[in-house]
Amino acid sequence: MSAHPTQLSKNPFKRFPRFHWKRWILIGAPFFLIAVLFGGPLEWILSRAMIYETPLEPVDVVLIGSLGGNLKTAAEWCKEGKTKKILITRSVPDKYRGVDLPISLYYFIKKELLETGVPLEKIDSLPQNAHNMLERQQMVQKWMRDNNCRSYLVFSGQYSSRLKKMQHDDAFPDGDVSLVIYSTNGKGVWRKEWMNIQNTLIRMAYWALVYRPAMKQNAVSGDAGSRTAVPTPLTSTE
Repeated sequence: MSAHPTQLSKNPFKRFPRFHWKRWILIGAPFFLIAVLFGGPLEWILSRAMIYETPLEPVDVVLIGSLGGNLKTAAEWCKEGKTKKILITRSVPDKYRGVDLPISLYYFIKKELLETGVPLEKIDSLPQNAHNMLERQQMVQKWMRDNNCRSYLVFSGQYSSRLKKMQHDDAFPDGDVSLVIYSTNGKGVWRKEWMNIQNTLIRMAYWALVYRPAMKQNAVSGDAGSRTAVPTPLTSTE
């Protein structure tokens, strides 16, 4: 004789196989733990390990490698007298050198800087496009030494600022050149922000393990050359 439907247990867990609800708890617990950590201790650890802040103060040169808000900020700094030069960290591809056509990012950056009122004599660029982080930092280091610069500003995402600091310290180990970091991003999408953090951690590890020895060697040879060469001061045209 079957039990009447009203006599069935009202406990929802008894309608499923034994221990089924415990499996759901075991599956959900790791996700809950990650959410709690990211909102608390993990975020604190990441902020200490990956974020480096500096006061915003006048510099000799501002580095710019993209369009958008960073370019407008660089132009404002130049027009307000907070910097003497703007260095475009892009260059014209070798096969297009001498051709003044819209065929490279360098062209558009330079064009927009001129349109915002930055004088042509205050705009410079790296001699060629870098293929990786090491080449870019080596060219920036050489340009700074050749132009006798003592300070520069870079734009950086919040969680990439520590990487910028690492690159700067390895390029200028004597501490005679100061770095100013302009943080460019605020609160973003959690998933996208987490992906950026993972990519930055990989880049930081690669820089420390692969590029740092070469950068330090380049810094030593560069310092030796700068001691024998007569520096050309970076002067303002104002």
